[in-house]
Amino acid sequence: MDFNLSQIKLNSYAGFRLEAVPCKRACLQISCYTNMKQIFTLFILIGLCPISLGCIISPYKMTAMNTENLRDLSDVIFFGKLVELKTNENGKQLAKFFVIKSIKGELEGRVEIRNEDLSSCFRGFQALDSAYYIFATKSQFPGQYEVTNSSSNGFIPFEWAVNQKWEFN
Repeated sequence: MDFNLSQIKLNSYAGFRLEAVPCKRACLQISCYTNMKQIFTLFILIGLCPISLGCIISPYKMTAMNTENLRDLSDVIFFGKLVELKTNENGKQLAKFFVIKSIKGELEGRVEIRNEDLSSCFRGFQALDSAYYIFATKSQFPGQYEVTNSSSNGFIPFEWAVNQKWEFN
């Protein structure tokens, strides 16, 4: 059986073939480029996960787990009632506490506590008249203390401590 292809059909087939091969290569390159973009985006997202997902452990639980370390780092530790709270435009807090029980340091009466590193891992003080365990260091401002440091929120709400059956030892 003999096949005769006319020159017109042969030219159109060759033209198709000449266009199809570069097109197929271009599609592979685009597909590869798209896959590379997706992989790159995935790496970026994985790299940012600790930042974007917040804390793995509750800040209060982290503080409760680090009490021995905090005992050494803190200048004062006390159990107190939040009596006044001021929050500035940057979200930084200045809180006044009435000391119910001084655990470390000679504190009594009212104490001013700064809470300036607020984020998902470092929470702010909440409601007036609520009670907290406070782990604080001396502030650069005279007569004030600050709670946050690199390893902890610096305080535990009494309500959380009761719910978790946490006791300060």
